[in-house]
Amino acid sequence: MLIGIYVARCVSPEEFGDYVFVLALATLASVALSLGLPAQLIREVASDRAITHSGFRRHASQVVVFVPAVGCVGALASLFLGSQLFAVGFIFATASSYAGLGYSYFCGASRVIYAGWINTVFRPLAVLLATVGISFYSSDLGPTLVMFCQALGASLAVVLFLFGYKTLGKSSSRKLVELEDPSISRVTYLKAGITLMASQLLINLTTQVDIFLLKFLSTADAVAHFYAASRASIVVAMFYGAAAMLIEPKVARLMASGERGQAQAAIRSTTIAGALMTASCGLFAWLIAPVYFELYGPTYVAGLSALSIQVIGFTLASVAGPGQAVVRALGGEVFLLKSLILVLAINIGVSALLIPRYGPAGAAFGSSLQFVSYGFIMSMYSAEKYGLSTSLLTLVLPGRLNNRENA
Repeated sequence: MLIGIYVARCVSPEEFGDYVFVLALATLASVALSLGLPAQLIREVASDRAITHSGFRRHASQVVVFVPAVGCVGALASLFLGSQLFAVGFIFATASSYAGLGYSYFCGASRVIYAGWINTVFRPLAVLLATVGISFYSSDLGPTLVMFCQALGASLAVVLFLFGYKTLGKSSSRKLVELEDPSISRVTYLKAGITLMASQLLINLTTQVDIFLLKFLSTADAVAHFYAASRASIVVAMFYGAAAMLIEPKVARLMASGERGQAQAAIRSTTIAGALMTASCGLFAWLIAPVYFELYGPTYVAGLSALSIQVIGFTLASVAGPGQAVVRALGGEVFLLKSLILVLAINIGVSALLIPRYGPAGAAFGSSLQFVSYGFIMSMYSAEKYGLSTSLLTLVLPGRLNNRENA
């Protein structure tokens, strides 16, 4: 958020909107370039198969070569077409892909603190310092230079991951004997990786599709205003998201041991606490919104209506409770993906209709409808499939809730 505020004050809203658009595209490109390998790395490294299974090592080595090859082709093609901004965006996507691989490897090797420090502290701090430094020496910062700073931060993170890899020593390579398993070939890993990549792209699209729609159906400054509003609204939902993450392993453990009543009680307390926190944070965000938007610049107060709509949306979504966490904990991943496709389509359709007339507010309404619909779909599925009510509305229907708990 600090990077966004500083950049917004150094460039025009139109330039900031172009930067946000390319950053969103490059983020999606980095997911596509890695072909699902980050998610596979965590599992394989943790089980020692990343260095012992020949099929996975061949798959991983080919992805590592594939990333810069495609990134370089994209950058060169962008330069040929006369777009330095997109060229730097491809460089950022390449570096970000490698940084994601490094993060996943260290998480799998139980070095989560080191990986988290690089990813959430060092990398954004490096981007901020680079942006501030360049702004002192350049009178025209521009979106291209800002994207260069993003690429520089990702590249420095990769360097730290490589340095940390050496410090792991021989303990990280404790099994050097190759294992051959014809049933798990390189192609098997590739297919699984593509599935994981598609899932991650879908998840990322649910939070970034409105930026693309605004870029094509409205103006660049509308993208900038919506971005400022969405950053604040994400903070509103952050506390509830953290509570939902905490309840997920607890529900899985309690349901596995047959303690449905205790699982329902834990869900109920999480729902109440999450809804109260979200509503409180939403009210606070709405009260300080004028001051917040002023940090970006005098024109960004135009995003106030979008922020108000999203705050209401996240508050209503919190009423549905941690349905997604419950469904995921109990093995409903396929239903999660199908539901994501459905609500994403709803968001795209509604936003496409409203953006030409209402701009950022129309995009905010579409995204809010997406989050609310998804929350209640998960809540209803949890109640019907697993007999666990997650919605706050069930608290005013004690008879129905008690029947489910006793089922």
